[in-house]
Amino acid sequence: MVDKDGLTDEDGTALVGLARRAVSDHLLGRQTVPDDALKSRFSFRAGVFVTLNSGGSLRGCIGFVAPHKRLYGALVEAAVAAATRDPRFLPVQSGQLGRIKFEVTVLSEPQKMAVSNPNQYLSGIRIGMDGLLIRRNSSSGLLLPQVPAEYGWSQQEFLEHACEKAGLPRDSWRDESTEVLRFGGTVFREG
Repeated sequence: MVDKDGLTDEDGTALVGLARRAVSDHLLGRQTVPDDALKSRFSFRAGVFVTLNSGGSLRGCIGFVAPHKRLYGALVEAAVAAATRDPRFLPVQSGQLGRIKFEVTVLSEPQKMAVSNPNQYLSGIRIGMDGLLIRRNSSSGLLLPQVPAEYGWSQQEFLEHACEKAGLPRDSWRDESTEVLRFGGTVFREG
């Protein structure tokens, strides 16, 4: 068994392969049952997101922030949900699978950023390494660590987009009632 901090490229290949197989099996009406080796290797609890891209554009992204499930089970569930239940997209069809690239992000547990002044968030966020979770009242929004690097965002833009994702005004991160949590992520992509 490995843990989320000791994941290798080989582990990433196995995780991305399991995500693809879970979606393929689901579209064929089958349930994915990981083999004993995968279950043993990925039995630790971790947050995980599965992202689907097609032609360079997002095609689905769903996952679990909190480490409440064993990685292999959370991954299968997130992969199927990303392909079939992301409300921004129609469900993936079998004929589309060949054009879709799978990406798996294994998360560290989110930690609240402790600051005495909201401007301190700007120096505490590492673009490309930290993901953000914004929470206020019943609203929350999450952006994975790779997102700001892909779009070339600054720390402030990252905070603003995370607030928007939560359905909050862009400058809500400056409000003391808004919680800003950061987390790390190990990203594995097909190809």
